[in-house]
Amino acid sequence: MKLIYNFLILFITALLLSNSSCKKDKYLKDYDYIIFGSSYGMCAGPNCNTTYLLNDKGAFRSETYLRDNDITLHHVKLSESKFKQLKELSTKIPQQLYTSAKPEETFGCPDCADQGTLYLEIKEKNKSAKKFRIDTNEGSLPEHIKSIAVDIKASIEIAKIL
Repeated sequence: MKLIYNFLILFITALLLSNSSCKKDKYLKDYDYIIFGSSYGMCAGPNCNTTYLLNDKGAFRSETYLRDNDITLHHVKLSESKFKQLKELSTKIPQQLYTSAKPEETFGCPDCADQGTLYLEIKEKNKSAKKFRIDTNEGSLPEHIKSIAVDIKASIEIAKIL
């Protein structure tokens, strides 16, 4: 009986460990990168245009990517603990964004009333990048986009905290 009990404990532990490593491997396997952030058109000063890049090397910050469209501008590396929190965003992206035939899409009316824009860019392995501009006013968004807008805002707040 003790042998069966030990075997069950070992089996459950192995199952849990393999399950948790699959999540990490899935992230690393499916994406070249994810970029998210926000911008404000009528803004002067810092934090007007901040994006965060997530890839297999970590999380990185840029304040000029949306202006210059140069991915190498994400050169300020965030801590490993922030990266662990931020990469959860990859599991929350709605399926409709992956399957969209459009390489760029806008939801709502981002920054039309100086409310700012949320930005999301996903680059899956062996596919072209898809870019999304999202209104910060969730009331104007389709249901499947509201949740990712909230998740992007939460991720931006996590990234800002020192």
